[in-house]
Amino acid sequence: AMYLILAAGYAFQTFGLYLRGRAVGGCPLGNPFELVQFTAWSAATLYLLVGPAFRLSLLGFGTAVLAAALSLTALLHPSWDAVRRAAIFGDNAWIEFHAALALFSYGVFGLLALVSALYWLRDYSLRRKRVGGAFALLPSIRDLDHIGLRLLALGVA
Repeated sequence: AMYLILAAGYAFQTFGLYLRGRAVGGCPLGNPFELVQFTAWSAATLYLLVGPAFRLSLLGFGTAVLAAALSLTALLHPSWDAVRRAAIFGDNAWIEFHAALALFSYGVFGLLALVSALYWLRDYSLRRKRVGGAFALLPSIRDLDHIGLRLLALGVA
């Protein structure tokens, strides 16, 4: 269910970014509103692509919360959505592609922050010898370590 909810939100956000890209004539990266929305979209994209491989439903929930928080933050600051008059990258598509990849890595690092928080909670539960309750829902510390290492490598690459 979490995957389907995230996929539905992702579809709406993708359509919104598509419309914004058509309006500005390029990748929507020209103001803080667009940057935050693109970062939220990239975190959701990454989870939808690799989330099922990790088999970690808490990461899906965290991704949904992260994307919603980023999107709502951008929507609550209307001054961030300034109108730009000229193409920010000129006519060079490679610079625009490079900027989009850099912002995509921010989404990867956002997911890495979520995995790191889960790792910290699991470490806390193991040190305090509390494995019941909500701590029982956490994945193993070894799995979280492997996922974190993969996300770090992907974000840096």
